Amino acid sequence: SSGINAEWPLRPGMVALESIVRLSDSAKAFVTLNNLGVFKGLARWISSDIPDAMYTVPSVVKVYANVCQKPGVSLTQFDETYPEYFKCVCRFISNCPDPSVQDICTDVFGILGSRLDGKEILLRNSAAVGEVIRVVTERLVCGTSEKKRNWINALSNVFGKPAVFLPDLANVSEEWFNCCHNGLIGYVVKMAHSGLDLIVPACNFLNTLIQYKFGVDALMNVPGWCEKLVDRRHLKSTEAEAARYTLITALCNALSDEVNNEVLIQLNTYVREGPKSRTLTNPRIALED
Repeated sequence: SSGINAEWPLRPGMVALESIVRLSDSAKAFVTLNNLGVFKGLARWISSDIPDAMYTVPSVVKVYANVCQKPGVSLTQFDETYPEYFKCVCRFISNCPDPSVQDICTDVFGILGSRLDGKEILLRNSAAVGEVIRVVTERLVCGTSEKKRNWINALSNVFGKPAVFLPDLANVSEEWFNCCHNGLIGYVVKMAHSGLDLIVPACNFLNTLIQYKFGVDALMNVPGWCEKLVDRRHLKSTEAEAARYTLITALCNALSDEVNNEVLIQLNTYVREGPKSRTLTNPRIALED
């Protein structure tokens, strides 16, 4: 722990961090590191103005990722004690020029969204989360397939409803959604239709959004959304078939009287035919490609 000191030069700090990243993956070592003040030292380091500190951020975020994945660790308590970690993640998703650091931070963001106590942290920092969502959804349209998959999975976790009710989650989620890139839903519908290895995460994301009324409204404002989602021609795997079928089933339950009969007939026909049917539910889609 003596290596974690904001006054030390870069090399000793990096040597110490390599060991701490490994140790933080152990539940027993986590308690020891906390008792030794290591997490406090890292928090002081990443919040300092020392130029060398920025080079340690990837390792520090990996430490935070290990902490976030420990079921026995209270993330709300950790965040109250060391708020610098979450601030660092938000700052470097938005501003860091290194894509690899952005990816690590995005992964942590998704981990937080998947946990109840992590979601409480997101709600407590809703303004910062909104800015992160704005940045991530703008990048979503131009990244590689792997990056798009990681980003959209993180967004699914952030917008997902936990098993336990959280006050204000629906209202805050709508505020976050309003921070998204204007063309996001149309782009995700396109991925869910013919995005090959992106069909599954895209369908999962849409399935998450339609839990909210604002998500249903946004989907119905996308031209041709139904025709694209009931078109099976691009489903090349069992996982894609299952994800699309789950989405269409959820849509049948969520839309009810929200849409016209023709749309409901197409959706219900898709569900009735089952996930593996190769019937072209709406042949007109072939003319649009």
